[in-house]
Amino acid sequence: LVDKINIFSQASQDAMSDIVWMINSKNDQFDNLSIKMKDYAISLSEDIPTKVNFQIDPALNKVKMGMIQRKNIYLFFKESFNNAIKYSNATSINIQANLKGNMIQLEIMDNGIGFEENNIKAGNGLVNMRKRAAQLNGEVRIVSEFGKGTSILLKCPSI
Repeated sequence: LVDKINIFSQASQDAMSDIVWMINSKNDQFDNLSIKMKDYAISLSEDIPTKVNFQIDPALNKVKMGMIQRKNIYLFFKESFNNAIKYSNATSINIQANLKGNMIQLEIMDNGIGFEENNIKAGNGLVNMRKRAAQLNGEVRIVSEFGKGTSILLKCPSI
């Protein structure tokens, strides 16, 4: 019981920390978001043998984002990264963020086992990613192949 309480307490603290970060207008540039994503990835992967690599387009770092955009991109990243860590059995996860014209592109790629979208048990992960993309007036592309890994790409307009 005490272990469960500790787990729920930590999850609540993490969620509250995310909320405070998202509403803080000092975090309105993409470079603040990339730091938050890197911190999250490091904390989640530090005890496993998966190599995590970030490539952030320098042109993207000064792009300003509103609270809703910041929230949806960050939560999209968390969901994608969590799925890669939990289910892919990957030895490598690559995160790329680019600015192409006025479009932000965030791609999470792993070299894991892959999956067939129609054959995975119904969860909220992929549904939530699509909802977040819609809230950003963006789109999601998921490409996965057994034995070759998965690529999840979010494209959305910058403000």
